[in-house]
Amino acid sequence: MGERSPDVEENPPRLGATDEATGAVRLPLTQLELAQWVGSSREAIVRTLGHLRGNGIVTTGHRTIVIHDPEALRATAPA
Repeated sequence: MGERSPDVEENPPRLGATDEATGAVRLPLTQLELAQWVGSSREAIVRTLGHLRGNGIVTTGHRTIVIHDPEALRATAPA
């Protein structure tokens, strides 16, 4: 994948809230905003989110990305 996964715990005010019951993190970001934030292209974000959705790590909706499994997301980040 090549893109770095944002560390959502270091930036909670910018990124939204964690659901205490499920641990899911809701990100009020568009794909373009996410791409700009991580220094990537929107196309790379689209591909990466597709992969992450396919593995049940995230879901996406209008201006929203929900991280269901932060540990699995961290595991996708390059070392």
